[in-house]
Amino acid sequence: MLTTLEDLKTYRWIVEHSRYQPNYEAFIEEDRRIGDDGIAAPSGPLTPIQTLLQKLMHIEKTAYMLMDEPDEMESLFAVMHDLNLQAYRLLAESPAVATFTYEDTSTTVLSRAWYQDYCMPYLDQYADIVKAGGKTCIIHMCGKLKGFAREVGAGRMDGIDSLCQPTTGDFWPYEARACWADKIIIGGIEPSYMQRCGEEEMLRYTVDILNRMAPGRDFILCSGDAVSYGTPLVNLYHVTQLVEAYGGMPLQDGIDPDEAVKRFLHNC
Repeated sequence: MLTTLEDLKTYRWIVEHSRYQPNYEAFIEEDRRIGDDGIAAPSGPLTPIQTLLQKLMHIEKTAYMLMDEPDEMESLFAVMHDLNLQAYRLLAESPAVATFTYEDTSTTVLSRAWYQDYCMPYLDQYADIVKAGGKTCIIHMCGKLKGFAREVGAGRMDGIDSLCQPTTGDFWPYEARACWADKIIIGGIEPSYMQRCGEEEMLRYTVDILNRMAPGRDFILCSGDAVSYGTPLVNLYHVTQLVEAYGGMPLQDGIDPDEAVKRFLHNC
């Protein structure tokens, strides 16, 4: 959408003249529809650089513009951030219990310097607003994160969503737990592995994660981002079975993988 310096100026004018309005009734209706099957959680706007990377400019143009027109880019970031703050104040006043920000953070699209300068301070402000409203602040980071491990750990968000291990990502959930002792970790199962593995492999894989994540505090086991097309339903079923059988708190780190495989394959 944005390719020239004039585009940046035009879009900045649009942002400066934009406002958010609450629509809590729509959220309440969706929350009622979901009921006890899950937790309705609205999503807030991305940091300005992630909005450009993902939606408006993409990687190459964003990189060149930051090098060639840093003042214009940072001026745009400032007005986008001000508008984002409006949204997060409304989210903080909403009836939701948690909010998500879908940053898709990864060292494949951001340098550490970009994360430190253009993501971390913005996310910290969003987290402060949301948490002051009594909400849980979760940031969706589904990429390769080891290069940002220190910075993410120092961030003021409550947790990380869709943590993805190798080979799609590069951080196993138990490695993340060692780095982020006070963060909620959501994820743990690589989507592409769940799509291609057999039943026995899925059971062993899940047992290994449960064993390593014991005692399981602040951990939600799920696919480390969207479930891949073609994933066998039986693999999803096995994960559910294992959680129902062994997922009580605190998790025990002594699940026998051979016993689990035999038990659940027999039940199927």
